[in-house]
Amino acid sequence: MNGPRATGGARWSDTLAIVREFAKVDSSIAHVFGFHHLMLATVRLFSRPDQWQPWFEQTARKNWFWGNALNPLDTRTQVKDFKVEDALLRAAYRFSHYNQVHTANLLGLSRNVTRTRLIKIGELAVNKRRPGENVQGERMLHLSI
Repeated sequence: MNGPRATGGARWSDTLAIVREFAKVDSSIAHVFGFHHLMLATVRLFSRPDQWQPWFEQTARKNWFWGNALNPLDTRTQVKDFKVEDALLRAAYRFSHYNQVHTANLLGLSRNVTRTRLIKIGELAVNKRRPGENVQGERMLHLSI
């Protein structure tokens, strides 16, 4: 996997040499392999180490594949009935073990924005009781967030 040398990552020259070897036999495999590494490089380029390192560790540990779900230059590509941002938020929330602060840090968002979006997509339930409602007798603790 292309990445930091400290974690055993390959150099770009090595990665591209492998792409060229794959291309000699099957150009589609070379394309997929190359885009996998391009996606990893993009994440690393546009985020802080504390954002990309957990994803890279999981990628290496679980043999995850990144990228090439579509060709971004293909003008026929359309997203229909699928909210990519919502799916990304759900995945990050689960990856962060349902921790709002860790999810926010991973995505580079504030906790408040993350919480609002999680509520909107149904990942968090909101307590809609009003002060003064008697739910459990006289023993009720009111918390504000």
